[in-house]
Amino acid sequence: MELNPRANTPSALVEVVISFHGSLETEIASLIQACRGDHPDRFGRLNYWKCMLVLIPFILTEDILMANVNEIAKTIVFSKDQVVRSLNRFVLKDILIKSGSGSYTFWKLNDKSFPLLYFICRKKSLTHIMRHWLTYNAIENISPSDTT
Repeated sequence: MELNPRANTPSALVEVVISFHGSLETEIASLIQACRGDHPDRFGRLNYWKCMLVLIPFILTEDILMANVNEIAKTIVFSKDQVVRSLNRFVLKDILIKSGSGSYTFWKLNDKSFPLLYFICRKKSLTHIMRHWLTYNAIENISPSDTT
């Protein structure tokens, strides 16, 4: 008596790998460069906007609603006005896209400019593997127990 009826049946392994044409280093560098100030200090150096640097993890993981700005401001210890100005600077630098107006304003990451970061930080799935048993001259339905 055979316990596994598919023990001698050939199986196929289908692997789908998603690859990108972008560069993670380039996308991160452009995010950091967007945080640079526009005017040099008295020594001729361009300093970075600290509030913008601290906002990078927030803009990568979720869309920011005006209703959430107060909570984010408390978390990163900046004022609401500083957070809104920093988000608007990101819009000017083509990092974020601003939609809505007033209390319905929201900022979202420009997925056209940052496809790799958007996919990694928002979708979080790069490879999916599906195993399916081969059959001889028969059509077999794939059930959830056959996929992994």
